Amino acid sequence: QLRLLLPGFDFLNHKFGTLCGLGFKKDAWILKSRESYKAGEQVFLSYGEERDNLKMLLTYGFCAPNNPEGVAFFDLDDLLQGCAVARPMLFVPHVIDQLREMMMPTMMENDEGGSGTGGGSRQALFTYDGKTRQPRPSLTGGLKMLEQISDQLTESIVAANSKTNPAAAAKIQEVAATRTFQQDVLACLLKTREEELTKGLSKLLDNNKEATTSSSCCWAPFRSSIELLLNEELQVVRNEVLQSW
Repeated sequence: QLRLLLPGFDFLNHKFGTLCGLGFKKDAWILKSRESYKAGEQVFLSYGEERDNLKMLLTYGFCAPNNPEGVAFFDLDDLLQGCAVARPMLFVPHVIDQLREMMMPTMMENDEGGSGTGGGSRQALFTYDGKTRQPRPSLTGGLKMLEQISDQLTESIVAANSKTNPAAAAKIQEVAATRTFQQDVLACLLKTREEELTKGLSKLLDNNKEATTSSSCCWAPFRSSIELLLNEELQVVRNEVLQSW
């Protein structure tokens, strides 16, 4: 991948859907546009059409209002807690702890389902696509893996309790037969994320009111981007929660 520093072009602001693009001709880089501009109008350049606001913030330092790539993010702990809420008889605390210890090393990969910014190892993020209203491959894979674990736990616990606690065994079998694991966990994930984002935004707004010093004001644009990032993720999550609950 070629990376270049092009003085002058870096003054162009971002806009989704713009018809401007960079090209190379002989020994010079040129800017071409399929749009008409009047004298004095600002020329925009798209920094990438498929960049959600987390990628925009981590790569360029700002978020784009009304970003069409709306997503919701979850980490491994979110998925495990979603399982605990959706299937409390299977994913009890000590099982959650064992799964976290077993799965965490495989989650620490370069940009797996995450920001795509490169440069180092970080915990994988599992994403829900607000545009298609479907889990992206990272989240689909995580849910499928946990569903397999759920099936194994169901079989093991039912066998262990069939004689000593038949009522519990029957309840677990009934849930497994009548409920859809992935949909149940996803609904719990979205509901929990909605609550987290609502609290996070409230705290951020309170901090913004208290930030009156000159040093704090320097961070105002970044705080505004964080607020936009959380608000747009909240909108994605809230739309799905209204459909699920």
